[in-house]
Amino acid sequence: MADGRHLSIGGSKTAQFVLVEPEGLDHMNSLPGYYKTNPRALRFCEAGRMGGNVLAYPFCYIVTRFMAPQGALWMPDLWAESACPKEELSRRFWEFTTPHRLELNRLGFQELEFSRIKRNLDPNGRDNGGITYLDATRSHTCLLAYLHLSTPGPVVRNVEKAVVAFSAALPSGALSVTNNRASFDAGPGQRTVRVVTENLQVLYDALLKEIRAAGETPAVFPDKASVERWFDENQLIAFEDRARRGLYVRMSDAEVEMARRKLPPPVPLEDQKIA
Repeated sequence: MADGRHLSIGGSKTAQFVLVEPEGLDHMNSLPGYYKTNPRALRFCEAGRMGGNVLAYPFCYIVTRFMAPQGALWMPDLWAESACPKEELSRRFWEFTTPHRLELNRLGFQELEFSRIKRNLDPNGRDNGGITYLDATRSHTCLLAYLHLSTPGPVVRNVEKAVVAFSAALPSGALSVTNNRASFDAGPGQRTVRVVTENLQVLYDALLKEIRAAGETPAVFPDKASVERWFDENQLIAFEDRARRGLYVRMSDAEVEMARRKLPPPVPLEDQKIA
């Protein structure tokens, strides 16, 4: 991969990974810890996608130039950091993602790992959860992610959404096709294709089309550990790239403590667990 990190695919087409120290990395800016997102560092298309309307791209970009850093998440969000037992995902997660999960099963994808962002100091984050899937060929992964945000008054705003990303490890780098149009740009050596659709068949077909157009054979993941290594490799690439360009800003200990004090009471246990 570009930027000093390399993903090598063995001749057997089984995923093998070699981590190489990125050149020019400022470790002080990309150490694990709590980070805010700096809207002023958003690129033009990133800012526009957050607004959701192509015609509003210029306006959204200008507005973000005056916004202060926001959010508070532990980064990088590696596999072991968010992996969790199935029982830790909320009842609402299972209700909201039922049609997505049924469709993924129909497409031949099987559950591989469950996840939940645990170290989140954003007071607007009420619930989240995810499932990583692997297809029958063991060369296509899928992440189903659920998020529930609730902003306080005077105008209370509740947002629930589930997004899907199908991915493959190509010799040229990681390829993903997603319906999450609000995501940030991919990191060096990575490519993301965004499709505005809730139809998972259309989304998966788009991944297969991109693979054929690339003329490359995706790596095969022999076990969960190989998917984990590939996932972490790509999380680090994206995280370090965003920290370098100032999109992720590390929080001080004082800022972390202040954010903890602003957190709302936790969701009652009976609402977090499966009935």
